Amino acid sequence: MKALIKIISIVVLSSLNLTFAFYADITIDGLFGDWETVNGYADDENDTFGGPKDDTMDIISYKIANDEKFLYVMVVVKDDISKGKTNRGAYQVIIDSDNRYDTGIQSDTESPYPPHKEPMGVDRYISVETKMGQLLGIGMAGFTKDADKIGGPGEFKIQDAICEVQIDKNRYELSADLKSLGIDIESKIRIALLHYSAQGTVDWTMPAITYLVTMQKAKVDMNGKLVSKWGRIKSY
Repeated sequence: MKALIKIISIVVLSSLNLTFAFYADITIDGLFGDWETVNGYADDENDTFGGPKDDTMDIISYKIANDEKFLYVMVVVKDDISKGKTNRGAYQVIIDSDNRYDTGIQSDTESPYPPHKEPMGVDRYISVETKMGQLLGIGMAGFTKDADKIGGPGEFKIQDAICEVQIDKNRYELSADLKSLGIDIESKIRIALLHYSAQGTVDWTMPAITYLVTMQKAKVDMNGKLVSKWGRIKSY
């Protein structure tokens, strides 16, 4: 009976226009225990494309949370990231900070973004950079509202952004400050992940999820109305 209720919850929630939200206390320490209660989102396995098979790029699942100052993301990939054999492995969180397609870079018009439904206007991105499986660092960049191409004059680095990352085998967790991301509390944003390598291997979670940055704990915004979450989407 419990299993049936859980399935019904998933079906009903999936059929609604939902905005997911999760306030949580996360520490970027590589331990991951504080992610256990945060909702998880699955991505298809073995769906990389564009280059040679690379399981260190293949997204399996991810989680998103926030507190009053930071956005947090945790990602699981298919294989140990340290096994990467590419001169550049980019693990990026792509963010539409104002929930508007017509500002920033339109994700359906620019490489390396692959074809996808429900494109977004990318205002910020957080990039975890690796080389031959070794972590080089993390940084943040953004696009002006009228930016017309990646790498053009409308793209800028955010030097004073506060970002942290920890990698543990086939998973990583990161944080980025909301101020540098241009995100206000109680605002809706769109988030997707983009992994790609110097060899052209890509994995991408689209369509992006809409996420409510809120101080309310474990809430889901159903069609604009904030209510307590019932049922569990899925945890990993």
